[in-house]
Amino acid sequence: MLDISLLLKGNNFVNKVFFHFLILNALIFAISCGTKENKQQLTPHPKVKIDIPSLRKNCLNKDGLSCAKLGYHYNKSKNYKSALKFYKIGCELKDQSSCFNLRKISPREKYFLKVDSLMKFHSNNITNCYQSRSMPSYSSMQLAEKWSKAEFNFTITPKGFAEKVTIKTQLPGKFSDCAKNIIKSLRFPIPGGFVATYSYILTIKSTE
Repeated sequence: MLDISLLLKGNNFVNKVFFHFLILNALIFAISCGTKENKQQLTPHPKVKIDIPSLRKNCLNKDGLSCAKLGYHYNKSKNYKSALKFYKIGCELKDQSSCFNLRKISPREKYFLKVDSLMKFHSNNITNCYQSRSMPSYSSMQLAEKWSKAEFNFTITPKGFAEKVTIKTQLPGKFSDCAKNIIKSLRFPIPGGFVATYSYILTIKSTE
């Protein structure tokens, strides 16, 4: 077996090279071990299901963190109305993460929440456009109650008026004409620097 110590005694150059070789191998080994550990640490954990009922209960019992978690859940699901609601509650309970995320909700999202409120306020007037007397006449025993959907799509102009109004529904044409006139008569919040293309779904009780 070769005695390395004898080889190194007579050659300082070889000695230095061999020493650096040992240092380099030690560094490579340390880096490879660290990389394996980092890979293990960066492995994503399985998704944990959120217990919405428990979070709601805790939020209503003045647990600000639960309100923040609900707000985050709804914001990620693009349910901005619910996200805004729970972030506000959490912020009022002095939860700083709720206050921070409340400020992060964009002006565009807040704008459409205002449009939602206006459409809901006038939803009864739009529903009244449906007249059961326009349907075939039957006795009350023959009428079957059902729910019909009406999907409204339109663009809100810089002056706050609806244009390019389209309605998708199985209700009679008279309903669509009446609903369009109501929507066109409304004054919406003025959009700030973006094209406000809006969609709204209304469920209406009808008979057949």
